[in-house]
Amino acid sequence: MSEIRYRTTAGAPYFYVMALYEHHEFTFIAGGMAELAGWKEEAPVRSAGATASGKLRRFVQGNNEAAAGASLTARVTVTATELFLECDSRERLDTVKHSLAAAFGFSLHFRGEAVQPPMRQVTQAELSAAEPLTVVVTDEEDRTLMNAFLETVYLEWADRESPAVGGETPRHVMTTQSGRTQVAALIDEMERNDFGRLRSGVTAFDYNKLRAHVGLC
Repeated sequence: MSEIRYRTTAGAPYFYVMALYEHHEFTFIAGGMAELAGWKEEAPVRSAGATASGKLRRFVQGNNEAAAGASLTARVTVTATELFLECDSRERLDTVKHSLAAAFGFSLHFRGEAVQPPMRQVTQAELSAAEPLTVVVTDEEDRTLMNAFLETVYLEWADRESPAVGGETPRHVMTTQSGRTQVAALIDEMERNDFGRLRSGVTAFDYNKLRAHVGLC
């Protein structure tokens, strides 16, 4: 059976396998990523409205000897409160997750993952070919995939203990005025560093859904 290779419209490896972690130790996490073997830092995508706090760093894994971008196999983006992991396969995801757990332990709080590529109809002849089958994923397909992933993770976030609010659930913290202010600021920060925006420059999730879900609007 032929190998299936997913690519973006620009021809770069398409990272359809994703995971999201939450944390409250930016300096430790970002500094640790800079020291992990096999990873190198690159400039993250920035767009209008992105955080000005400086708490945004990106690291990539791949073969440095190949053409730029063509050999990337995984990418990690660290923001003030989250870590986004993108990989080219489920096997790679498992490997990187284990290395993150070994490096950061309980400082990282796993929130969810997506491992299914965009749906495609592939013929038996294509699957039987000797050469790898290349599937190009459009920007629209990527946004749809991203939106489904973030909506699932973030709507569950409201009722899960969060290190960003002292280990309480955001919904519980919302019972006080100071807590409401804290949660509102946290969601604003998440929106500025939307995973889709950091991935492609286009916001993938409507954060007013999350604000309504926790009772902010």
